[in-house]
Amino acid sequence: MVKAKRTKVLIIDDERDMCWILRKVFEDVGYKVVTAHKGREGIEKARKDRADLAILDLKLPDMNGLEVLPTLKKINPKMSIVVITAFGTQEMKEAALDLGADHFLDKPFRVEKILKVTREALSRK
Repeated sequence: MVKAKRTKVLIIDDERDMCWILRKVFEDVGYKVVTAHKGREGIEKARKDRADLAILDLKLPDMNGLEVLPTLKKINPKMSIVVITAFGTQEMKEAALDLGADHFLDKPFRVEKILKVTREALSRK
């Protein structure tokens, strides 16, 4: 019997509490989770772990999420990407979507909302 592939989620957020919460949320619904706290670390983990989905914060200590996003798409063009931020503007949202993000969520957001948009993004791939 062939075992179904488990969806792998890469969370890139400098807030350790946010990574912990999101890890718990995604693991509770059966996803495998990898976390990174800096942009470059997230890029390296994307190369190594081949995630199906990235949750990407815009404000990172070493890079802007809008700089990370195109590199993630080059590494894995099929990766779904949900951008999250507490400092979003309409221009940032448009830029993220133009660069290939599937969704853009403002922090704080409800758990149900991030699960809904990630399911939608994954179902389109």
